[in-house]
Amino acid sequence: MCGTDVFLDYLETLEWDKAPPAPVLPESITLKNTSKYIEACENLTGIRLS
Repeated sequence: MCGTDVFLDYLETLEWDKAPPAPVLPESITLKNTSKYIEACENLTGIRLS
């Protein structure tokens, strides 16, 4: 699962017509997304960031 999947999976659970403005994302979703990108960066560079 890539970082954008976290957002897309969450947005699919909402009753949103996909027209602006986009819904506000809860902190738990943004933290989960950040975690995915940190993990990817660590895997690519071999450097532990967290």
